[in-house]
Amino acid sequence: MHDHPILSVQNLSLQFQQTHAATLKNLSFQLQAGETIGLAGASGSGKSLTAQCLMGIQPTNSLLRGEIIFNNRKLTGLNQKQWQDIRGQCMSMVFQEPMTAFNPVQTIGRQITEMLVLHSHLNHSQRQHRLNQLLSDVRLPADFHNRYPHQLSGGQKQRAVIAMAVACQPDLLICDEPTTALDVTTQEHIIKLLKKLQEKYAMAMLFISHDLAVMAQVADRIAVMQSGEIVETADTHTLINEPQTDYSRQLLAAAGLKKLQDKTFKSEPAALLHIKNLTVTFKQPKSLFRSHQFTAVNQANMHIHAGEIVGLVGESGSGKTTLGRCLVGLQTPESGEILFKGQALPDNRQAKKRIQMIFQDPYASLNPQLTIQQSLSEPLTIHGLYKDKSQRQQRLKSLLNQVELDATSLNRYPHQFSGGQRQRIAIARALACEPELLICDEAVTALDVLIQQEIVALLKKLVEETSLSLLFITHDIALVSGFADRLVVMQNGQLIEQGPSRDIIQHPKHSYTQQLITSIPRLATTAS
Repeated sequence: MHDHPILSVQNLSLQFQQTHAATLKNLSFQLQAGETIGLAGASGSGKSLTAQCLMGIQPTNSLLRGEIIFNNRKLTGLNQKQWQDIRGQCMSMVFQEPMTAFNPVQTIGRQITEMLVLHSHLNHSQRQHRLNQLLSDVRLPADFHNRYPHQLSGGQKQRAVIAMAVACQPDLLICDEPTTALDVTTQEHIIKLLKKLQEKYAMAMLFISHDLAVMAQVADRIAVMQSGEIVETADTHTLINEPQTDYSRQLLAAAGLKKLQDKTFKSEPAALLHIKNLTVTFKQPKSLFRSHQFTAVNQANMHIHAGEIVGLVGESGSGKTTLGRCLVGLQTPESGEILFKGQALPDNRQAKKRIQMIFQDPYASLNPQLTIQQSLSEPLTIHGLYKDKSQRQQRLKSLLNQVELDATSLNRYPHQFSGGQRQRIAIARALACEPELLICDEAVTALDVLIQQEIVALLKKLVEETSLSLLFITHDIALVSGFADRLVVMQNGQLIEQGPSRDIIQHPKHSYTQQLITSIPRLATTAS
């Protein structure tokens, strides 16, 4: 590591012109050449906005004050042409959602090569050689240059984004939540890849995340942000073991492996749901006239007891979401049986009310043109419940109260709420018909660690108060093991291991389960 700062930020402030409220407040930090600094904080703390300011892509209706000096050059006040010379060539960025970084109608190879056309003097054959080298660097097969973004998995897309970001060997790489949407094993691979590329290209790195356990694996120093301010900065070891602020301690408590669930039932409760030899297949086109059959769920067997929380864990593409969709009738299995309270699911009219699902993205599952009152009323109207106007209004207020939201929320629209609040509304809607089984499909994946804890605490409270059963589908085994009574591990469409959470975490039998557990980012902390 060199001893001169490659990036110096002094008293950086940002305010929006309409409100005049400061969103970023007097930020100051330095980044040495070859160093990694972590920018940690919950959603809304200003981390991503800081990154946008560094790249010159902050909102146009905002006013920026302070100084950003990069490679001894003042960046504040540059025109668009000057910024274009810096972006991609000297400074580059990896975003959380790789699909937003790609043009869906162009191949991966063409988009990576475009960076070289814009920012290098390489000829065509040299660009092709560099493209092959970049794909090799990020461990993607050479023939992936002909693939389109939708043909790649989440982890593969993120590798391709990284290849594009480092194509011109920038001095600074900004990574904005680059692993948040990925499962733990893919997350581990991406972290290792970033560290390897940083060493190879001698880059400085600004790593933005809400997860201190992930950040501790890569950062030399960590700056903690809260409400647009940096409230604490220290080297990683010191911050992890001797945090100075309550907010840093909150972030630390939410990171890594959770305290294991130890719930025991006085007597074995009745099985609410039985899945027997469930198989789901899809036809995948190979060419215009040919297709082959893909088995998404293969001979799955499991059960859920009344009042029980079961975690269904697996990587992206393991089949867990497909299985969950079968339980609410969104997917038809090819064979097998689903019994709800002893009755086959297709013939069980009550199951349509009694089994409800919460999806990953509450913004996508709530109609943006409907008020919260209208969204919550929909399931009641469909099932002919609470027809009396005053009773219905009382029911809607009660639902919001259950998810700890105020009744004044009823007349507002989804865009007027934060991500965590929208997920609470989605939970309220799922509870409208008084279900006995709630299926949560990656219900907290898009939320930061502090909001995740709030939603998990809410779900646990609902289970305790209403005898609700919960099937929690996730790729995050660290999170779900802290509150699930049992874990079911899924790989390539098969349920490979089932048992109490403590047994699965402490004594995993299958090598894949062991891999999931060893991939969990851990904090070597002595902080209390």
